[in-house]
Amino acid sequence: MGVDVARRSGARRLTFVNVKAAGGAEPYRPSRREAREEPAFAELARWLDTQPPPDSTTIDFRVESGVPSIEICRAAEERGADLLILGRKPRSQANRLMVGDTADAVARRSLVPSLHVPPRVEGVNSMLVALDGSERGLVVFRTAANLAAAIGATIRAVTVEAALADEPAELVAGLPTARSARLLDRLRGMLSAEQPTAVPLLEARRGDVVEQVLVAVAETAADLLVVGCHRGGPPGVVEAGSVARRLEHLAPCTLLTVPL
Repeated sequence: MGVDVARRSGARRLTFVNVKAAGGAEPYRPSRREAREEPAFAELARWLDTQPPPDSTTIDFRVESGVPSIEICRAAEERGADLLILGRKPRSQANRLMVGDTADAVARRSLVPSLHVPPRVEGVNSMLVALDGSERGLVVFRTAANLAAAIGATIRAVTVEAALADEPAELVAGLPTARSARLLDRLRGMLSAEQPTAVPLLEARRGDVVEQVLVAVAETAADLLVVGCHRGGPPGVVEAGSVARRLEHLAPCTLLTVPL
């Protein structure tokens, strides 16, 4: 995924990072050449020799020592990275009740957007952005729109409104709230001047936010779900956390978390 994004966006640098547990007083910091020969990078380095990114993209290997989530974010800040890319592990129903793994810790700590990639995913061609109708949500959408433009992906948006118990189903389907109407106008205003043909389709849904966003992912066959994520906070039970953290564990596709 990292190579694919770098190739499609014309990235200047692509850095691969591996973090080892600190085992001594002095951290292990090999040179660039030594890092490339590390066992963690051996197969990757051979593959890159046959599938290299463009010549304009510099490839770098980096080995750090310490806590993975801390060192990954530190490396991104030191390198001025625009995007972090990590793997997402498959989880059982029981494991989804708890968070605190490296991907979740990076999402809560990182200053830059983090792309969380599940196994056997080849690329991103269609994006779905989950918006809450607030000003900070527009920051999430602009980040997603910039990535979509860079890699040539399509983009759509969904917002979930609170459902009232006495609303007729036919009224809910036909009349979005004033909040959703304003949100659509804002999205049009953000994109129409720069990309007049890229004005997204905003869908308004009613009900539980996580449930409806996941339904929208399935119905649109999105390769990538984009959500805003609050920084900070301890690991804990998913149900006690944010919408973003629940989606991080439940979304079937690649997930992009944008720090708020």
